Amino acid sequence: MANFLAQFQTIKSSCDRLVVA
Repeated sequence: MANFLAQFQTIKSSCDRLVVA
């Protein structure tokens, strides 16, 4: 479960970066 949350957070950060860029 923790691994899934960590992966989700990483994807969310990537999406936020794309939106900002």
